[in-house]
Amino acid sequence: MELTVSTPALLFSTIFLSMIAFTNRFLTLSSLTRGLHEKFCVNPDTVYVAQIQNLHRRLILIRNVRILSDMENNWATAVLDYFRYVPDIPATRTI
Repeated sequence: MELTVSTPALLFSTIFLSMIAFTNRFLTLSSLTRGLHEKFCVNPDTVYVAQIQNLHRRLILIRNVRILSDMENNWATAVLDYFRYVPDIPATRTI
């Protein structure tokens, strides 16, 4: 497999767009969870508990995806730094 400079460079744009999208989803779901919790405090009903548990599971999944995308961002940065700071390796000579 040949790894060129364009490979991690392409990953940067997708990583940041996915992080922004998942951040927006996380904020929306957390506000929904807070609203359901307020409704539950006023009127304790099992429907609210099931909905809050479902949203909690989704929030955990989104958190894990954000962690993985952050790890991918670190990998792409390391590869780009490698290409930037490592000098070109001369071709080996055959005798």
